[in-house]
Amino acid sequence: MSSSRVKNHLELRGSNWYIRWDIPKDVRAAFGNKVVIKKRLSSDYKEACRLKTLLLAELQSKAHAYRTRKSTAEAASAAEHEESYDYLSSLHGYVKELNDETRLNIYKDSASLAKECSTQDGINALLGYWFSYIEDVLSDAPQETKIFLSEKSQHLLMVTHEVANKKFETVELREKYTHAVNEFQLEVRIYAQWNGLASELSYEDFRNNAINSERSAVKTHKHNVSTHLLNKWKSDIDNIQDNIKTRNTIKRSVEKFLAHLEETNQEITFQSVADYLEKYSQSMATRGTQLGAIKNLYEWLCKYAPSFHTRSLTIANPVLGHNLKKAGGRQRENYIGYTKAEIKHLFNASFDSCKNGRILATLIAYGAYTGCRIEELAQIDQKSTLWRNGDPIGFQVSDAKTKAGIRVVPIHPHLHKLHKALLSESGGGPIFPHRPRATGEKISYLSTAFGRLKDQLGFSSRHTFHSLRASFITELTALDISQIKIEKIVGHKPVGITMGVYLDDIPPEILHDAILDLDLDLDLSQITPRLPH
Repeated sequence: MSSSRVKNHLELRGSNWYIRWDIPKDVRAAFGNKVVIKKRLSSDYKEACRLKTLLLAELQSKAHAYRTRKSTAEAASAAEHEESYDYLSSLHGYVKELNDETRLNIYKDSASLAKECSTQDGINALLGYWFSYIEDVLSDAPQETKIFLSEKSQHLLMVTHEVANKKFETVELREKYTHAVNEFQLEVRIYAQWNGLASELSYEDFRNNAINSERSAVKTHKHNVSTHLLNKWKSDIDNIQDNIKTRNTIKRSVEKFLAHLEETNQEITFQSVADYLEKYSQSMATRGTQLGAIKNLYEWLCKYAPSFHTRSLTIANPVLGHNLKKAGGRQRENYIGYTKAEIKHLFNASFDSCKNGRILATLIAYGAYTGCRIEELAQIDQKSTLWRNGDPIGFQVSDAKTKAGIRVVPIHPHLHKLHKALLSESGGGPIFPHRPRATGEKISYLSTAFGRLKDQLGFSSRHTFHSLRASFITELTALDISQIKIEKIVGHKPVGITMGVYLDDIPPEILHDAILDLDLDLDLSQITPRLPH
């Protein structure tokens, strides 16, 4: 037997929920003089609540538009407060069924919902959220409170219409909406406190005191980069920059810079940037990396944050003019290449240096015979390997720091047997076991192990894993390999228009044959036939 009960505009009939809306008398003509609107929504209560909110918002919008059209200016003025209250308070209980946490944070989801919907659906969804939220606040309030909050909500509803119509297209619109939300919720909180305390102060005096107290409790930063702006910038970096390690480096650099500004209570100026770079590092190359990240953020702010754009018209660009001219020279001095004897010493000592000794020895061998960066070696697997007559003659680097770095690297004949064994042991997967970190680095544990090894052997801080790349280039130069072939092998951009623009890719077979005479005298049989995982 079918049962029926009505709760918050929802009527249960059998196993299905229907919306029930008693149409106000003054707008019945807009709905064909119907008295009640009923429509099946869903058998699931939560889904019915969601659909009810959207439908009620649509109905209320239609009713509001009808009232606006039919009334004369005089009649509309006389009915203003009643219409405002009816417009808001005729919606019931959707928010009441939600828990407190959801209700308090409901506006955070409304913006994303609007972007997912069509324009009109987005408007209806937003208005539905706010009608329900306001109704929840007004449910047990006296008439004076209802009129007050209904009036205060009008600005929020107006802003909601505006930003939803424009689909939240700019940061400025999103900030305008968030500001309107926060202002309205502040009004609700303050009025509830004043009403509940029965304060002797007038509401305006109580409100001013409360606002001043709240503002003093909120930590503000002179740099004016809000969390919202910072997160939007990070999102854009993720979309633009494919290399996860690079984009995480940029993000961390910016976060450190902003933390410095907060600690020293400074704005983004030329002097604050200079002070930060001076404090951060004495290395010109490192300073250059930090300045590049700050420049990325500042130019984005000037483009997408109106306050920064306006300010940029009146002050000197704070990220230009910093003297980092020595960065190139010092960068070249940072790495000292290893001699053949030193490479052999590193290789032999690596086996007993740590629990991953054999893997580290393999890494050193590949670094010395290919000149690859450590994260490029992490990409070697069955899929990236190129073959000729059953032998691996090269591997594809598909993720690199530069466009020129995306290339085929030749595999030296001394590595052929080892390479086959490693692919067999890994089942075709990466030959260097991955341990991914949040920064995107996959084999950084081997980089750490190498650093400890070379320190134990007495090498200087200017000797790094990257020094193997310098050694490789030096050895190929000594063998009289042409510069263009060396540039193609190590992933450097060719010099000059002729080579840089018109030169086609050199076939992997030619690059493979170019390094045949390279011999580093490493006993690779110590690694094969088995590589521990």
